[in-house]
Amino acid sequence: MNSEKLNRALWSVVILIFGISAFQGHGYFHADEHFQIIEYANYFNGNIGTDALSWEFKEQMRPSLQPLLFALLDFSFNDFGGFNVARISRFISGSFFLLAFFLALKKYNLHKSFVGPLSLLIWFIPGLAVLFSAENWAGICFLFGVVFLPYPRHSSLVNTILAGLFLGLSAMLRVQMLPAIIGLYALTFSSANNHIKFITGFAISAGILIASDRIFYGQWMFSPWNYINTNLIEAGIADDRCGSAPFYFYIIKPFLSSLFIPAIIFLFAIVLSLKDKFNNPIVWAFLLFVLAHSVIGHKELRFLFPMLPVLLILLVQACQKSVWLKRFHIAGLMLLFPIMIYWSYVPRKFAVGFLYELSQMDSSKNISVGFLDENPVNPFGLPYSYYELDHVTFSKIIPNTSVESYDFICGNRNKIKAQTLDLYSVFMQEKPEWVLTTFNFGGWTARTHIYSFYKLDGNGITQRTR
Repeated sequence: MNSEKLNRALWSVVILIFGISAFQGHGYFHADEHFQIIEYANYFNGNIGTDALSWEFKEQMRPSLQPLLFALLDFSFNDFGGFNVARISRFISGSFFLLAFFLALKKYNLHKSFVGPLSLLIWFIPGLAVLFSAENWAGICFLFGVVFLPYPRHSSLVNTILAGLFLGLSAMLRVQMLPAIIGLYALTFSSANNHIKFITGFAISAGILIASDRIFYGQWMFSPWNYINTNLIEAGIADDRCGSAPFYFYIIKPFLSSLFIPAIIFLFAIVLSLKDKFNNPIVWAFLLFVLAHSVIGHKELRFLFPMLPVLLILLVQACQKSVWLKRFHIAGLMLLFPIMIYWSYVPRKFAVGFLYELSQMDSSKNISVGFLDENPVNPFGLPYSYYELDHVTFSKIIPNTSVESYDFICGNRNKIKAQTLDLYSVFMQEKPEWVLTTFNFGGWTARTHIYSFYKLDGNGITQRTR
């Protein structure tokens, strides 16, 4: 197979896997994706009150662009059901991610390399790239901004304005993108002409958000400022309300997690990019982004997600210049390929995936679900109002009482298995049962919290309606 055919074949595989991930990936990676976008849209469409919303709504610190967009999708496709509207949002996210990535490859003359589509098969990329999250959309807009940058060649008036517009939208969606944008701006724009064009595009993006906030919140305001004021000025940079981590968190944490193989590959790509071309603006955008996030007390790995598209471009660039890195990258992909397939197929949040499965059952039959500890559909004291099912009731299981009256029970797998549950079998759980039994080295499963959903066998309610 020649390189062109291989490239096309790989892009076909990527599109297929992204499609599967968008179709199957019910739920969210982080709760903000649901409770500060989907539920805000649910409120805007008049389905719930403010008492069902997170505290951030009162502070008016969530940029309204995504909630309004999801509200429009829900209004337009409501007849298909909430789960399918969410699917559409994931298909849109994944499509924009792929488009931005391909255009960036083309900009840097990398689109003919098979390493480009191959890099999209890093095990966590398909699952994250389809999310309708602020992190993902900020990263997509940032990459579109890179595409239109007047670098390494000068670009037209329209392209420079578009660069400012998309980079501005990136900051409007997630104000934490500003350090990366400053890094790009400082190394890319030299003439006064370009400054004016870029600022014009950036100002348009700010105007779009101000108008959007006016529509959503009902008053003139600027939500990124509210975010900065609440989380950084009033609380302080070292704010630890949601926990804090040391300065070196982002340097060490990826190598101490399931990301360690991709983290090593990305690290080599960054080092090679700096060595080969010290003034590469996207390298410095990433480094300034990490530095700024390292200063802030509250840290999470997901805060790095907006930089994933840029890291992928840097990786492809580095693989073009280093044969050993390309081989190491391919070996890592082959080793983790089964994990990528699995993670692309399962829900991002199993509780939402469980609700989807229940939604496919006969709605004329009432279904009772008992939970051992926390209510899976009411985390943080906030309900999944958007996915609420009238024929399903959740209630806490009273200790030392029979559980056989429930159609489903859920909770920590070890607690469920500790009870006499001969009538129940595994329906869904965070890790496959065969993995837990086959690879239970040292009895690690007994010490691990694995959320599981068990069904009562033999009552027929688990038969889906067609």
